[in-house]
Amino acid sequence: MPVQEQILIERPFSRLLRFQMGRTSERPRVLLVAPISGMRSMILRDMILAMLPGHEVHCLIWRNAAEVPVECGPFGLDDNIADVVETLGCLGEGNHVIGLCQSALPVLVAAAILAGTPTQPIFSDTPRKISRSPRLRAPFRQSGKEVKDEF
Repeated sequence: MPVQEQILIERPFSRLLRFQMGRTSERPRVLLVAPISGMRSMILRDMILAMLPGHEVHCLIWRNAAEVPVECGPFGLDDNIADVVETLGCLGEGNHVIGLCQSALPVLVAAAILAGTPTQPIFSDTPRKISRSPRLRAPFRQSGKEVKDEF
């Protein structure tokens, strides 16, 4: 049975895809967050195919840095976390999420942020440019002083 791929959201550093195969009945929703290493096609292909029969599968993939215009600015860990938080918010409640390889850390932090948020008022139906959000940077403070990005 053929697999259909649909682009749901395009951002400067990422793209959210939905994969469908056959029936479109209500199934558990899962978000796979691809590794940043560029190995996504080899690692994700089999996982997506295995999950499709029983899940509504979405995948957050990262763009190759060579494809991102310099005007988009840097993309650090806080931006990565914000992108995952924003994506989960756009998908709505009741998601399962799997972070593969380097994406495991941003997924874990995003889940912790969302677990501490009783509602999700920061999300909208319209994708927006992810920027360095002071709200998401709050956990990266040390003794009342903000830790500077120097890398």
